[in-house]
Amino acid sequence: MYELRYVSGALSRYFWIMQLMRFLLLPFAWLYSAILWFRHWLYDLRIIQSRSFDIPYIILGNLELGGSGKTPHSSLVIQHLEQNHEVGLLSRGYGRTTKGPIWVERSSSVDEVGDELCMLRRAHPEIKVLACEDRVLGIEMLIQSGCEVIILDDAFQHRRLAGGFRVLLTPAKRPFWKEFVVPSGRLRDIPSRWRSADVIIRTKHSGMEQDFPSDMRKSGLPLLSSSFEQEQARHISDGTPLPEGAGVMAFSGLADNSSFFQSLAGKYRLLDMKGFSDHHKYTVGEVESLLSRLNEFEDSEKALITTEKDAARLQASHLKDLTAGIPLYVVPVKVRKDKDIEQFLQCIDAYVEAVR
Repeated sequence: MYELRYVSGALSRYFWIMQLMRFLLLPFAWLYSAILWFRHWLYDLRIIQSRSFDIPYIILGNLELGGSGKTPHSSLVIQHLEQNHEVGLLSRGYGRTTKGPIWVERSSSVDEVGDELCMLRRAHPEIKVLACEDRVLGIEMLIQSGCEVIILDDAFQHRRLAGGFRVLLTPAKRPFWKEFVVPSGRLRDIPSRWRSADVIIRTKHSGMEQDFPSDMRKSGLPLLSSSFEQEQARHISDGTPLPEGAGVMAFSGLADNSSFFQSLAGKYRLLDMKGFSDHHKYTVGEVESLLSRLNEFEDSEKALITTEKDAARLQASHLKDLTAGIPLYVVPVKVRKDKDIEQFLQCIDAYVEAVR
């Protein structure tokens, strides 16, 4: 009982310290917001020029610092459009060590192009994938390669690029309208930028969250919600399925690790959990430590389990031989098809047809 009171008191102190820090950092957040607002003002008055293209392009992004589920939604849009169009995917390739435009191949490494592009390239082998910081240059290259529709992952803040169909994603538990700009909060852009969106989607929606604010509801924009569903976990190397009910040591390097851990609870017995920072680059020692921790449990059926994005990083050259020989399983995640998602895809179809 004493231990519970101690933990509760520690959490309470941590909460109040974090609230105080957010309050103290508010002046810096206001200053940064003013700088962002001034930059947008220059673009809105065309003092700084933007570029648009005649080809259909869908821009997916968020206002937060990660954790909005862009990658599964990008995969959803790719899967929908690649049936009838030559699709290109463009992203800066977050976390890569290279610079400039690089075509992403199935053999590309995480260091070369980033974990998200490696994962999407392997999931959609028929499309063209380009890592490029300059989105305007990237679109030009994809058009020259024969792409008919282009999807831009994480380009909502890229003001050099005008037009397109803009999809704003925000996590349902911590939506942007309840957050502050950094460093006081998690926003990397001012909240009013939602007005440049063509559709807004609350991701990871459970049905328990509050509704959209009244000004958004009055705007006429499609305000939708989405949730994720997991497919059966499979071995990272040979694709062997992991039976439900197995004991698992879960680990991930995401902006929101807790959501991944919670999603496993209904299918597997969680033996332990280990969270790393977003886009974490694993070392041999860390993988061996995770395996050592797993071996401390006496369960007859046990495994390490992680996400697709982490799996892409775990297949780096210095880890590939190690991960192939251990019980390491990957959980594919996709956007659940429902009424809102059907409406979302219909909006994209209407936009593509209108531009083409």
